[in-house]
Amino acid sequence: MSLSRDSLQSLRCVECRTGSLDDRGTALICKGCAALFPKAAGAPILLRRDNPFFAAQTVMDTGTSGFNPTVAWIARLLPGITLIRPSITELVERGLRRLSGEGRRCLVIGGGDSAAANARIRAALPDTIVSDVVAGADVDMICDGHDLPFQDDTLDLVVITQVLEHVLDPQRVVEEISRALRPGGLVVATTPFMEQVHMGAHDFQRFTDLGHRWLFRNFEEIERGNCSGPGSALLWSIEFFARSLCPSYRAALVASGLVRLFLFWIKYADLLMLRLPGTYDAAGAYYFLGLNAKRAVIDPGALLRQYRGIKRAA
Repeated sequence: MSLSRDSLQSLRCVECRTGSLDDRGTALICKGCAALFPKAAGAPILLRRDNPFFAAQTVMDTGTSGFNPTVAWIARLLPGITLIRPSITELVERGLRRLSGEGRRCLVIGGGDSAAANARIRAALPDTIVSDVVAGADVDMICDGHDLPFQDDTLDLVVITQVLEHVLDPQRVVEEISRALRPGGLVVATTPFMEQVHMGAHDFQRFTDLGHRWLFRNFEEIERGNCSGPGSALLWSIEFFARSLCPSYRAALVASGLVRLFLFWIKYADLLMLRLPGTYDAAGAYYFLGLNAKRAVIDPGALLRQYRGIKRAA
C-alpha cells in the first residue's frame, strides 16, 4: 500500500512536530529538521527515534500486530472467541450519517490484521489510511498512536478498535486523535473490558463503560454501548482457565485451540443478552461513537449519572 499525494501533504514530522514531509522514494524526509523515515514494503515508518517499544528495524522484521506471525496465522483458521455486535463497519456507517462536510479522510489505527474490515471501510471512504506499529500487506503507514504523524485538523474520521488496551498512555492517544481530527470529526472506538491479557507484555489497560466514556470526554457522544457481552467474556475466561493449567506456552496454544473448536458457540449467548442492564457491568467490550468537540463536554457528576448497569435498574 502507499499514501496518496493529498495524504502525504497532511503529514507532519514526529520528531520536531512541525515540519512537513517530502517523499524521496525509499524514505520520507522532514523539510524542517531533516529527520529521515525509511519505508517498509512502501509504507513509511513514522516512529520517533526514542520510541521505547518499537524501532524501525523491528518493524521491518515483523509481519503482524500480534507480534507472532505463526500464531496469528493459525488463529485465523480457528473460530474466534469474541462476538462483536454491532460490527466495526456498521459503526462506521452509523457515524458517517452524522459526519458533516465534504472531507472523508479516514485513519484506521492498529488495523494491520483487519484486512476484511479495512476493505469495507475503503469501499465507503477511498481516502483511508491504515496504520499499525508493524509492517504488513494491508498497512499504509507505520506509526504510534502516542505521536500521530498528522497536522492539526486534517482527519475527518478515526477508527481505533481493540487497540487502546495495548497503549501505555491511552489518554494521550485519544488527545492525539482529537488534535488530528477536525472539529466535528468522527471517532469510532471499541475497547475490551472483560478480556484476559493478550499480546503478552503489550497489554496495559481495561475500561468500564463509564471509564471508556470519560476517556473520550472531549467528544460529543453519538452513541455508546456494549459490542461484546458476557457470553464472549465467559468464553475468554474458559480459554484462559484452560491455559492456566498448562506448563508451557506451546501447551497453552493447544488448549486455546481446543476451547475455540469445541466451545465457540458460547459467545452467541450475546445475541440474547447484549441489551440487558446487567451486561453493562459484565461486557466483553464497549464501543463509542463521537464527534470531536476539542474540549471536555462532560464533568464527573454528569458522568456518574450516565451509569447504565444493573444497580440503576434496581
